[in-house]
Amino acid sequence: MSLVSCLTMKAISRRLTKLEKVFAPAVEVEDGWGSMVEVRDRLLQLAEETDPLSVAAFTEELEHLGPLGLWRETARGYLSDHGFVQSESESFAETMARALGIDTDELRVCIAENRIGSALLERFREPIIAADNEKHSIGSARANRSSGTRITVGVSTADRMH
Repeated sequence: MSLVSCLTMKAISRRLTKLEKVFAPAVEVEDGWGSMVEVRDRLLQLAEETDPLSVAAFTEELEHLGPLGLWRETARGYLSDHGFVQSESESFAETMARALGIDTDELRVCIAENRIGSALLERFREPIIAADNEKHSIGSARANRSSGTRITVGVSTADRMH
């Protein structure tokens, strides 16, 4: 190896070392949870408040699930709360598509465009009804928060057409 290439390698090595010092702490802090880190941390906080002895086991379970598993189970629970339960012959994607009123091809597009979370929230959002008009509304639907079921008040024109 020539002296020039040896000096060049040392310079490159020094620069890499400096870069590692700058970027390594950021990589070490990142644990792969991304936007689900807030959900994970809130669940752990609630577990600590509820049963401090089970936090270690719960932490292990969350780490086993990982961020995608936690999202999937959260979404599965959310769908179940709204009456969409996955059957034995149905994939989770099929359940999700059924709940959103779309087919699995449209679901793939929704996922690729990172719209799945907002699509779920939008699908099950309560209609906005002015407080003073609520008792006079015909055909409005409102969620019964205690049971998670929807109550239909009156009948809309669209309902009568079918």
